[in-house]
Amino acid sequence: MIRNSFTFLQPFSVSATVVGGNGTVSCTPASVTVGGDSACTAVPAAGFQVLNWTDACAAAGSNAHCALTNYYPLSLKIFF
Repeated sequence: MIRNSFTFLQPFSVSATVVGGNGTVSCTPASVTVGGDSACTAVPAAGFQVLNWTDACAAAGSNAHCALTNYYPLSLKIFF
């Protein structure tokens, strides 16, 4: 019996977008392979605070940082 094992090594993107309020967000690294780690960091503008993240970062709640282990391309949203 012949068994083939393939690993998906092509990098894919991890990104986040501000959709409410005022501030900035970035994810590093922005390109990862399956199982690779990345982190997104939100910086609220003066007078704002992190309200919540969506999608894979939803568990981060109102924290400014979200750590991820990536298994597919991610496009997150954050609300300030």
